[in-house]
Amino acid sequence: MGKTAFVTGGSRGIGRAIVRRLAAEGYAVGINYLRSREAAEALAAEGISLFLLSNSRKPGRAQKFAEQLGIPYQGHSGKPRRAGYLKAMERMGCTPGETVMVGDQIFTDTLGANNAGVTPLLVLPIRLTGNPGRYIRYGLETPFRLLGKRRPFL
Repeated sequence: MGKTAFVTGGSRGIGRAIVRRLAAEGYAVGINYLRSREAAEALAAEGISLFLLSNSRKPGRAQKFAEQLGIPYQGHSGKPRRAGYLKAMERMGCTPGETVMVGDQIFTDTLGANNAGVTPLLVLPIRLTGNPGRYIRYGLETPFRLLGKRRPFL
């Protein structure tokens, strides 16, 4: 059994660079990809496993995106509770010590990874528009993000 990483926000920019680095270091990488089947297939061709770990409460939302991309998914994962992470890792055939979670939210992705014994990596959100709650949450996360900039994770 090798190392596994779950990546949210891995479709472009820093997230995509992290996906490629982890894959080059021997990780099987599960990615939250929302828009590009071609990009998902290209990464799969490079040997990177794709997996959608979603916290969406909207019925069928995670399933819709996963089916469009032809990848496995887990909707309504209940992050930051550890049960969703453990179920996803069981489906991927890995343990917390073999897993890295790359996400863009401290109070769901990072906290959930810590709760599940998984190494978290935090990236900047792709966009904040469209939901006023995101601005509030991001504002609350800002002090933690600033502290995180003071120490390298990998």
